[in-house]
Amino acid sequence: MGKGTIYPRIRRIIRNTYKEGKILEVGAGISPYKDLFIDRFHLRTDLPGSKYAVGEEVDVYCDARFLPFNKGAFGFIFGVAVYYLVENPDLAFVSAWQSLAQRGVFLVIDYTEEMQINAFRRHLANGSVRFFNKWNVKELRRLLLHSGFSRITRIKYYPTWALCFRKLTSKQINWVIFKARK
Repeated sequence: MGKGTIYPRIRRIIRNTYKEGKILEVGAGISPYKDLFIDRFHLRTDLPGSKYAVGEEVDVYCDARFLPFNKGAFGFIFGVAVYYLVENPDLAFVSAWQSLAQRGVFLVIDYTEEMQINAFRRHLANGSVRFFNKWNVKELRRLLLHSGFSRITRIKYYPTWALCFRKLTSKQINWVIFKARK
């Protein structure tokens, strides 16, 4: 999750989606959403050596594809701008499904295809070569279904400034968001 950019509408979506149970944040980086769960058990993960992870902001260093937690340990798992960077995201989704409690919620908040391409260009311009998934809404939904999730709901996102224009355009800006249940 980038340099810790905080998006107010994304914060509201996360807060409104969480209902109960322990929370796992995948790819937390500097943990810009930790204050949402100050009174809850909130575990934050990131890759070892991640340039975004800072000291005590990460509780467990691990790969999203191989989460080292007991089956059914969490009631809510989420990642913001994480899964488009994971090679073989189907493994990460299966790992999340296994770590999720029965009737638990998995929230995937990721870039749109256009934003993924822009992020890829920025990384190339900075001399960074890394893996990027380039998926669309259908592909992401298919991956979630094949990972075992059910009741997959797309949450439409419009930035605050675009809310008044949403009847004029059907284009979602910046984010593809899915809420999936186990």
